[in-house]
Amino acid sequence: MFQPASQVRKYLKVCLWGDAKNGKTRFALSFPQPLAVIDPEKGSVLYADQYAFDRVEVIRWRDLEKPIEWLKSQPVGRYETLVIDSMTPLYQDLVGEVAAIERNRYGKDVISQAAWGAIKRRQKALQTLLLELPMNVVVSMRAKEEYETRPNPKTGEDESQKTGALIADAERSWSYAFDFILECRCDEPKTKTKTPGDPKYTVTVRGSRRHELRKYTVIDVTKQNAFDVIFGPWYAKVAKAGEPLKEETATPAEINDLKGNVKYCDQCLGTTTTPAKRVAELEGFADALAGGRAPGEPATAEDLKVLYTRAGQLAWPDGTPLKSAEAKALIKSLYGIESGKDLHKHEVDFLHDEFGKVLAGRAVLALGENGAPIIATRQTNETAAPAAVAGGSGTR
Repeated sequence: MFQPASQVRKYLKVCLWGDAKNGKTRFALSFPQPLAVIDPEKGSVLYADQYAFDRVEVIRWRDLEKPIEWLKSQPVGRYETLVIDSMTPLYQDLVGEVAAIERNRYGKDVISQAAWGAIKRRQKALQTLLLELPMNVVVSMRAKEEYETRPNPKTGEDESQKTGALIADAERSWSYAFDFILECRCDEPKTKTKTPGDPKYTVTVRGSRRHELRKYTVIDVTKQNAFDVIFGPWYAKVAKAGEPLKEETATPAEINDLKGNVKYCDQCLGTTTTPAKRVAELEGFADALAGGRAPGEPATAEDLKVLYTRAGQLAWPDGTPLKSAEAKALIKSLYGIESGKDLHKHEVDFLHDEFGKVLAGRAVLALGENGAPIIATRQTNETAAPAAVAGGSGTR
């Protein structure tokens, strides 16, 4: 269960930010190859003759999860680094989408506190996906002017005023989730001659989890590989730490010994599993593949209460609440039962998770070919429930 930390490979999770034309894209492309780039601004194409990378163009927030999930499904090592350059227009699209929903719902161009909470939850879900990726992740962001509230000396009233500094154009949670927060900067040389000198590119450490990169350190990367200069001296120690754990294969003698053992496999979890139970599990799995219902423990009244509460919070993409009859039709399309009281506990758990995806904005209610409601992902518009009918339109 536990293993030495020295044997765990560490992938770098890095946020870059800076003003326009300050070297963010080139810095990101200097990370270890093979490189995968999510490119909403087409900025990486200009460097195709200098760096080797694969790219996909994503301009909508709702389409961002699909390529990341695809990367998770690939063998480890297929790509060494994922670059998102830049996150800012995708974040702006998310805010714009939520603002449009608020405007259609309330007729106002003001985002409510609850809606801002939904935006933060979606960002947190994305951060979790990126942190789970077995590869380096580099997210670049634009810079924006910093404001702070100061009293007006004439009126005495608090006013929002510029501080003269730049900050990352992003929600603050990124600085907590990622390992390194770095600011890219390009300074034009001051000269009295008509011929200017070469610009100087620097990287300022704004946040770090390694003592080698102390906060506020300024590193000159002019005409150098920025990754090698900043991470090269110690990256190999964490990237190649230890050997991957070997999978253990039981011998025929060990398998025979397990068959006669009443308790095995689940002892550490405090449960009792017998060969008979294993057979029942396999039969249930086979039934599920054949389209039947897997056997399971009946859902309790408390299980159903929680499920009904969450179902009552669901709404169609146009904001219309999900009706009780529609919820029953959804359950019937999945499990072929007429009443929620007949649900098994594991089915309630599954529905609870699927309803949660809708409430979090990762999925929507849609209509299947048979006219019954289904839960469809925003990215692929395919049903997320294995027994539901695919092909929903995503709208009601």
